[in-house]
Amino acid sequence: MNRICILSCILASILLSACSGGESSVTDAVGGESNAPETTAEEQLAFLPDGIDYGGEEYAILHAQQVSTGPEHNEVTYKLSDIETGDIIAEAIYERTRNAEEKLNLKITSEQIQWDTLGEMLSKTVTAGDNAFEAVVGRLANLAEAVPNGYLYDLAAIETLNLKNTWWDQQVNRAMTVGGKQCIATGDLNFYDDYGITCMMFNKTKFAQRGIAEPYDLVREGKWTLEAYYEIINEAAEDLNGDGKYDEFDFYGYVGNLGLMTNLLCGFGEEFSVAEDNGLWKTNMSASLQDKAVRLAEMLLNNQSVIIVERKLGYDKGDLLFPNGQALMTTSLVGCIASFRLQMEEDFGVLPNPKYDESQESYYNIISQHWASSISVPVTCSDFDKVGYVLETLGYYSEGTIDAAVIEKNMMTKSTRDEDSAEMLELIFDTKVFDTSIIFNWGLYNVWMGITGQTSPKIASTLTRESKKIDKQIADYITQIQNLES
Repeated sequence: MNRICILSCILASILLSACSGGESSVTDAVGGESNAPETTAEEQLAFLPDGIDYGGEEYAILHAQQVSTGPEHNEVTYKLSDIETGDIIAEAIYERTRNAEEKLNLKITSEQIQWDTLGEMLSKTVTAGDNAFEAVVGRLANLAEAVPNGYLYDLAAIETLNLKNTWWDQQVNRAMTVGGKQCIATGDLNFYDDYGITCMMFNKTKFAQRGIAEPYDLVREGKWTLEAYYEIINEAAEDLNGDGKYDEFDFYGYVGNLGLMTNLLCGFGEEFSVAEDNGLWKTNMSASLQDKAVRLAEMLLNNQSVIIVERKLGYDKGDLLFPNGQALMTTSLVGCIASFRLQMEEDFGVLPNPKYDESQESYYNIISQHWASSISVPVTCSDFDKVGYVLETLGYYSEGTIDAAVIEKNMMTKSTRDEDSAEMLELIFDTKVFDTSIIFNWGLYNVWMGITGQTSPKIASTLTRESKKIDKQIADYITQIQNLES
């Protein structure tokens, strides 16, 4: 996570809300047309029983997220009095939840707690057999930690919840199914899952000064590849002060961190663990992954134009390079875009991670498990049929509205709206991926960070050595999941 955005996202939220002036509509947030399905509401809401009516009762959903955009951002619900600032995300959430409440005739409430207290809250709730809340929206990493403790219910066992509906993220359904159970989902109901996607950013001013074409058309044509990215950043370094060394006073082609290899390899369609036919997972030792990793290491890890901030400058200095105009490109999270727009004097654009080559069918952009939000149901839920209906209805009314508001809010530059980057964000949202081994913290992410921290890593031998220990850890983890009561 980029440390800069922690300090400035709250300011970004306030200022960008003011820019919207309270006039923005989520239906025209991405090009003037609603993304909602063309089928009628009756057809789309066919999952609800005829005449469903919960008599105006209160329905509690816990919210435990709060990354860095401030406590005002609750993904579940808002009071009308809290959204008079013109925050278009808050407006979209309020309208979505109001529609669901009217359809079901209930009142959705949401206590908000600090993200790092979620585990303790779930432990106390389950131990006491308390059903103070029926569902929880929280950080993906925190909910993943709760799975082996038996705090969360298997979503696949809820008959009224159909995770194949279009408002649920289909890729996460596969990634979160471990030991035959899926206790975590994400979908259009969330927006922090969009904020948690990695993306690339490039300095438009510096590109223009160097005669480099903006890569938007390459993306559209399927030609935004490793080679295209490398051609831009390679040999871009400049010793600005002429002291014969490269440090925080100089210019670079690309600023990254120890997540560089994992971000790009996931962008190439690779996974760090793979599911076997028997439902178990193990370390990915494929030639495809290793060959791509070796090539990346040769191109980037001992390249003067590429700076890995943990290896040299540290976050305090390294994270300032791109916003100060001292780098052509960087990688960050969608949730940091607004703060960069406030910080930077020079304009920048947003891009997906590159493909490996043009034969690759799709772009892929990995989620940060520490930013992304997700949805779970505690085992103490009082009525699993009801929670399925509530989550489905919230999901239905979220489709094409919440994500549109996120795009709109992040695309306002100091002078205009960045239509190209808005288009790129739509693509990024559609191609986000979740890596199972990273989310469940099986140790492979640390292995790849260690590889990225070296200038000439021995990738094959490192994976061979570490895989034995990690595969045992994965097997023990899955056994623990399988032994939980259904």
